[in-house]
Amino acid sequence: MTEDRARAYANLMKTLRRLESVGGLLPDEADQIRVGADVLLFSQPEMPAAESFGAVDDALALVEGLVTVGRWPGRMARRTLDALAACGPAAARSVQVPIGRPGQPGNQLGRHAA
Repeated sequence: MTEDRARAYANLMKTLRRLESVGGLLPDEADQIRVGADVLLFSQPEMPAAESFGAVDDALALVEGLVTVGRWPGRMARRTLDALAACGPAAARSVQVPIGRPGQPGNQLGRHAA
């Protein structure tokens, strides 16, 4: 874990608490994103086994679902996923996730191949 990743994690936790307090996230939803952030924060740069990224995939699916059902705008989802990605090693941020309107770039965190 690096200082930058620890700072990114702390900032994401602050954001999740704020979103919970204003009703943007249910407690279980915030916990799901927290678990994904925990996995990334404690991942080694050489990347752990793919099965440990199930929690990250769950967090991605949750955020994508929040956009799909209209609870979150794409911009909020991209910011949250970028913050989540910043918790992990660079190798965890290599795949794009299309969040938002077609034709706009996705964020830097992607689903992990098994």
